[in-house]
Amino acid sequence: MDISELADGGGALRVPTGRFLTDESFAGYAYTVKTLGQKIRERREELDLSLREFAKKLDCSPPFISDVEHGRRFPSEPMLEEMSRLLKLDVAEIKRHDQRAPLDEIKRMTEQDPGYAFAFRTLVDKKLTPQQLLELVNKSKPPPKGGKK
Repeated sequence: MDISELADGGGALRVPTGRFLTDESFAGYAYTVKTLGQKIRERREELDLSLREFAKKLDCSPPFISDVEHGRRFPSEPMLEEMSRLLKLDVAEIKRHDQRAPLDEIKRMTEQDPGYAFAFRTLVDKKLTPQQLLELVNKSKPPPKGGKK
């Protein structure tokens, strides 16, 4: 999903729940979103599955599941798909809680275009908050379809 698809045009940001956030509600949302591990644990408990039972069904160790639930480790794509199946959740739903940065994609972008490396370095140096970064992105307009105007 392109970030421009998240904006409503009036400065509010649409989040994965479908709601629009204003400046005032952004901070509350940012700190109430569940992490991947929290979502997995919450759903596992809703289904009354013990950590050991869940691990056994996944053919992995209970400490691995514990590490995932506490955010110390992250499951592979096939493991995440199996977890989703066992938890009776859509894979896309569970992925919405994965808060890891897309490092591989960022690395690829900076290797292909040094301008991205400069832009990311500038971003890091400015120490912008997530809200400030999203505001900047929402203020910029996507290029017109069909080329330049």
